[in-house]
Amino acid sequence: MVGALDRSVRWIFVAGLVAVSLVLIVAGQARAAVYPSGGSTFSGNAEGWKTAQPPACNIDSGGLCSATAGYDGANGNPAGSLAATTTVAVNFGGLFKSTAVFESPNFTVPEGGRRPCPWTASWHPAACST
Repeated sequence: MVGALDRSVRWIFVAGLVAVSLVLIVAGQARAAVYPSGGSTFSGNAEGWKTAQPPACNIDSGGLCSATAGYDGANGNPAGSLAATTTVAVNFGGLFKSTAVFESPNFTVPEGGRRPCPWTASWHPAACST
């Protein structure tokens, strides 16, 4: 009975090591594929990134909510980043929200390179504490 338990524990341990190894291998390959070549540093300008549509608040509030989006040369590590900012005078229970959409510059994946996966990012400021 104890020998069977030892084999089960060993099997689980080995299966765990294999799973972790596979994750590390796949993550390493994904990290190596950066398009356009070298990625963006945003040191000095937006490097071709643009706002795909004007940033906007969900409710036209006559100045109670405003939204901006674009290049921010002062923030980031190192300095330089894309930023989206929402300013709300008084927010009644999360009533006001804003949207900003950034679009990357066009690029071509080199022949034989890994095809980038499409992705969507969203940020929910209500979940952040200040």
